Amino acid sequence: MKLKLVLITGVVLLNSCATGYVTIDPKNQNYASSDEKDNIKIEYKYNVLKKKYAKKEIKKNINVVAIKITNNSENDQIFGENMVVTNSQGTTINLLNTEEIFKP
Repeated sequence: MKLKLVLITGVVLLNSCATGYVTIDPKNQNYASSDEKDNIKIEYKYNVLKKKYAKKEIKKNINVVAIKITNNSENDQIFGENMVVTNSQGTTINLLNTEEIFKP
């Protein structure tokens, strides 16, 4: 009887649908692309999400990108004011705020 209970418990635990979330650790990313201008270096990497989170990224038509910015200039840089993100054609890329990202 005890063996059956252990087996049933094991089967239930191994077949559960809950998965763990692995956080994106920017310090340990291998940034594949980089650009430097006016002593500001920007490194970035696409496809940082894995498994079901990557599927949600596709479903919601967004791209999560890990970005590392190194500012070696004398000036402060502020997103949206003197620093914007653009694509290769020069079109400004809209960044999502936290409320939009985490809404169900």
